[in-house]
Amino acid sequence: MFQHLRKIGEHSASLLLLLLISTDFVFIVLHIIIAILDPNPSLCNISGICAYMNIYHLIMLFWVIILFGYVLKSTRCSSYASWILMFTFFLFDDALRLHQSVGDRIAIIFDADLSLGLPSRYFELAVLAIAGFVLLAVVAWAYFHGPHTFRKISIDILLFIAALVFFGLIVDLAEAIKLGPVVIFGLGFVEDGGELVVYSLILWYVFLLAMRNGKSDLFLHDLAYQP
Repeated sequence: MFQHLRKIGEHSASLLLLLLISTDFVFIVLHIIIAILDPNPSLCNISGICAYMNIYHLIMLFWVIILFGYVLKSTRCSSYASWILMFTFFLFDDALRLHQSVGDRIAIIFDADLSLGLPSRYFELAVLAIAGFVLLAVVAWAYFHGPHTFRKISIDILLFIAALVFFGLIVDLAEAIKLGPVVIFGLGFVEDGGELVVYSLILWYVFLLAMRNGKSDLFLHDLAYQP
């Protein structure tokens, strides 16, 4: 019986991943088509599709939080609350642009009081770095106080987050190097598409974990050690 339930869970997770990746692909293709049709690409011209992509992205984050809550309840492992906190921050930060708003306010204060003249982006990144450090500290505490399975799962989730950071920094680095607006715009496709795919993989991973009631016998980072 339990073997059949496990097979159903894996099949359901595979179907979910197929739906998510297919949706990501459609958004990316529409994003590219709209940009090609416009000879002067700008973020304003594709604001419609970007708005839908952002809503889809926020829905995935919300589902990840709900699923982690289910895993916490089914396993009675309070360590999962750290991941709920992490993804809740991601949700509110993306929805309300928290680090941008706080960074802009700090930039205004510093420019007015100290005449530093630093770009507001530096303050935004500083706020995001501080928030990330605090959240990672909470996850680290939960990691060292959590059971073995939670530790293995946390390593997988951290690998996903590292991929998000990689894609999120692409455009920032391109702007710092001054590669030009066309190159930056093109890299924006890579950033947005990459983040969508990674969030889809995170949702698939946590969904599969929830279907197994927090139990897993295969972890992604272990695949690197497979012959």
